[in-house]
Amino acid sequence: MSASSMTAEADPRRGRLARLARVQYRLLTFALVRLRHRRSAALLATGGTAIALALVTMTLVLQSAVEDRAFADALRAAAQPGVVIGTPLTTNAVSSREKLTEQIARDGSAFQPSAGFVTPDKSLLFMEDDLGADFELDSGRLPRPCTRNRCEYVSTESSVVTGFIVGGAGGPLRVPGVRAVKVGVVHVKSSSLIPFLHNERVAVVSGFRLLQDRKLTVGQGGLSWSAPFSNIVRHPWDVDRSIERLTRLRSNLARITDPLFMDSQFDVLRAGRSDAATAGRRLLVVSGAMIGVFVAFLVLVATRLRADAELLRERLAIANASRAQVRFLTLFEYLVTTLAGMLIGVVVGEIAGAAFAERLRGAGVDSALHVAASGRSWLVWAAAGAAALAVFVLVVWIRTTKLAEIGAAIAAVALVTGFLNGGLDASRIGDANAGVIAFVILAPALAATVVAVAGARLFRPLLLLFARLAARLGTSTRLAALSLARRPGDAAVLVAFVGATLGLALFLAAYRTTLDRSQHDQIAYATPADVLVSEDLRALVAVNTVPLARFPGERKLRVMRAAGGIPQLDNGGFTLIGIPAADLGELKGWRSDFSDLGLNEVGRRLQPPSNVGFRAVPLPANRTVVTFPIKASGDVLDISATLLSATGDFQDVSVGDTHRARLRLVMPKAFRGGSLVGFSFQPGGTAPNPNAGELADEVALGSLRIGPVAWADFSRFRGVNGVAARPSHHTVRVRYAVGTEAVARLRMTPPTDGRLVKIAVSPDLARAAGARGVLPIDVLGTQVGARVVAVVNHFPTVAGNVVLADQQWIATALNAADPGPPFYNEVWIDDRQPQRVERSLARPAFLGMSVASRDSVAQASRSSTMVRAVRDLFLVGGLAAAALAVLGMVLTANADVRTRRWEILDLRAQGADRRWLGAFVRRRLVISCAFAGLVAAAAGTALVFATVSLLRIGADFRQPDPPVRMAVPWTLVAVAALVLAGLTGLLAGALVRGQLRELGRSRT
Repeated sequence: MSASSMTAEADPRRGRLARLARVQYRLLTFALVRLRHRRSAALLATGGTAIALALVTMTLVLQSAVEDRAFADALRAAAQPGVVIGTPLTTNAVSSREKLTEQIARDGSAFQPSAGFVTPDKSLLFMEDDLGADFELDSGRLPRPCTRNRCEYVSTESSVVTGFIVGGAGGPLRVPGVRAVKVGVVHVKSSSLIPFLHNERVAVVSGFRLLQDRKLTVGQGGLSWSAPFSNIVRHPWDVDRSIERLTRLRSNLARITDPLFMDSQFDVLRAGRSDAATAGRRLLVVSGAMIGVFVAFLVLVATRLRADAELLRERLAIANASRAQVRFLTLFEYLVTTLAGMLIGVVVGEIAGAAFAERLRGAGVDSALHVAASGRSWLVWAAAGAAALAVFVLVVWIRTTKLAEIGAAIAAVALVTGFLNGGLDASRIGDANAGVIAFVILAPALAATVVAVAGARLFRPLLLLFARLAARLGTSTRLAALSLARRPGDAAVLVAFVGATLGLALFLAAYRTTLDRSQHDQIAYATPADVLVSEDLRALVAVNTVPLARFPGERKLRVMRAAGGIPQLDNGGFTLIGIPAADLGELKGWRSDFSDLGLNEVGRRLQPPSNVGFRAVPLPANRTVVTFPIKASGDVLDISATLLSATGDFQDVSVGDTHRARLRLVMPKAFRGGSLVGFSFQPGGTAPNPNAGELADEVALGSLRIGPVAWADFSRFRGVNGVAARPSHHTVRVRYAVGTEAVARLRMTPPTDGRLVKIAVSPDLARAAGARGVLPIDVLGTQVGARVVAVVNHFPTVAGNVVLADQQWIATALNAADPGPPFYNEVWIDDRQPQRVERSLARPAFLGMSVASRDSVAQASRSSTMVRAVRDLFLVGGLAAAALAVLGMVLTANADVRTRRWEILDLRAQGADRRWLGAFVRRRLVISCAFAGLVAAAAGTALVFATVSLLRIGADFRQPDPPVRMAVPWTLVAVAALVLAGLTGLLAGALVRGQLRELGRSRT
């Protein structure tokens, strides 16, 4: 074949390709011109897509920020919040110290080197370079580095660090061959040093000069390098890399010296990451809602494009445009608006999320960068793009007529299946797997889809009914209803979209209001009084060591708190709260759903019938020793006197045995001016027990007489557990058969003898009560007879089962059986100036007590990053959903005149003027939006009740005390509906007038 023939064949192909390129170029140019001409609709579609995806992205950023803050909090709360590397103080370790330090420095983490050894006087000598990092100066100055002959040091005062007592008082430091000089006093502020400073006497020096004396140090201590977790891992998403780095570091160090240990706390890091992930899950509910809004908006945009595609095909038919070219134009417009909106949304969401996180004191920039690089985020964005393309293909190209029904059916099946499998069980969400979390995320969108599609399908029959009933509302209104009923497709899509979007907005508003109310309820529940003073279990300073009169405040309640149980119940554990019944009605934190009875009625039922104060014989004033004449016969008894101090403490003091003629009581200093509760007896003597090894009780038999004692009135004394008493005024005669299994006592008859203490209990405990409500309870090992007079589901400050009783009655009953428990161990204070009370409680007399105020609890709750993020994101999500609903209605109004032009022109030909046509178009939109509002209310209400278990989870994703109560802000919803209606009316009215003017110009 010749070259000329080949060229001739190639020329037609090149010509066809050139013509095809020109056609495609013109088609693309036409698409751009069309997009510019329809820029208002394009901007609306782009803006709506951007808003939805921006909220999804912002949620991801805030979730990462919340997880980061929760991770840091979890690590700070760890018992040892740091990593410690150590090795015994061997000759090899001392010579390799510099090499070990260099190897650790290459890791990149800021480890602090230190060393310690025990001196001959049993003091712990601790060495470190940067003392200011781990110690805080109390007096004097920090020491200078040691020299050959002089070594300055500081001693450590006793301090409590994460529950451990570190340091303490001690004499001067003695180090052989070194003149030690004390220059100050410090206390420990770094809990990572606890393993090395857990000693009564600690001396701290600067530098490692003393390590050069091998005889002094080798074999008596260790080298260590410590670093807080903040120097090791900054974010939860870095945990795996940090663990890998620490593991590699441990291997490298083991090559230099052995033995070597690393307290790396890997489990703490993993647990902190798990807690952080749980904390961030709350925000995913907003993501699920916004994903639903995003897909619904895409369906609305695609539906509008489908109608535009029909008009475009009619217009381009005269130009012989092919079906593929029309599809290209439609796809180009959809992709440009959607992809531009998605890109803008991602960028805006990243920036807004970072700004929000920084405002909430979170790591905003780091969280945004993590989200931008995270595979999970790219998966979400890719899924959003795939959903956008799928919606276009199904709605515009395939023109699926049953898409809504199919989607609603799938959503309904998913909801029912997930609900039956416990997907919305609040008790399981904290440790839920990926499937449950996915269901929690999508549950709002699924429920909204079902309700919205159902509402859209009811749209046409209800419109026909409305048209019949609207005969008196004017011709334009009735014709608008009939017009919508004749072709309800586009309007039904608008109804479904607006209903779902506003329903989700209502759901988020209800969620936020519910959490706000829950936060308020939890604060009041945790602090039923302005200030609560209790015993600090670390310092062990009892509250009753300070007389109640010395406590500040206008109203002070003595409260007894103790643990107890119901022996016959497997889960019968409870918290006993003893509080003055007459003052019960003054407490905060009580809700009407806690009991069928009001709090005042509960208090009235708990009140004792008479004075039930504890009875005892006052001891002689200003006497340190008192004696009791006795005369005994029979087996020997050891006798102790039970004393009661003025502050309410009990103590048994040995006073002798029955061999003596007088019992001698030497009163402890704290009990001078107190009272004599009675005597306790136990078999005495030192003879071997002939029944040793057998399950037999040793019993002492005999009788004795105590008295006469001029200052003591024994007339109301009675014996228990083998003691029979015959009292007279100043003398008491006793016959006894005392064993070792129970404590035999001679005591004043308490007012509670023969009476059942009235109690209010939790429902589970009430079901265990016998006839007439009798329920024996075990408190601190003492059994007390009680009668249930009220049932309470919850009581402030108590998590779980509760037993509520009058403080004086229950304290007397407990101490009558076995003296020991304090009459009260908490003080609840109310005052018009709680800040003044808090300042007064900072005085030395109250140091070591735990003080919790309502103001401090509220401040901590309000400053919580997680709580603030949840509240703010729910607010932004609700506003964004409402904005998208407005955009959808405006987008529909913008296209309504164009898609219904033949219907409008027909009305115009019949004599309708522009004003009447404008009213007709506006009424069509008003009817659609009004019905959409009803669907939104139904969808929002259905969402609230379908996800009621989610609403009952606190802002920290746990079941709170008290349980969350739903709260729908109907007033706010009504105001927002009016505002949205007005805004939509203004925007839609302006667009309709413009469209009618354009239609008029095109037909003239």
